[in-house]
Amino acid sequence: MLNSFDFPAQGGSLNNMKARLSGLLGDEASRAHAAVDTLRLIFDLRAGQQHHAADTRAEQARTALGLTQFGYDWAGAWDHLRSTVVQALTTIREEIGPLTD
Repeated sequence: MLNSFDFPAQGGSLNNMKARLSGLLGDEASRAHAAVDTLRLIFDLRAGQQHHAADTRAEQARTALGLTQFGYDWAGAWDHLRSTVVQALTTIREEIGPLTD
């Protein structure tokens, strides 16, 4: 299924995915866009761990993803994050699934 996406070479893969979803789904792309935005938050969170300059975005992502409630419960935060990623990917799959029927 993902092989059918023809992403532009520039703009970042999540930006390209969002653009392609707009092209495929038109006015019905809002749910898929929200899922891509969730994946972007996860990227921002990871980038904040790797790059000092991304700290502010990482903290905003941490709050938006609901990770602040876990404090130092790393296992709980990891489970929540994994569940969030799976839900975002499932949403995208559900939205593009009817295109293959």
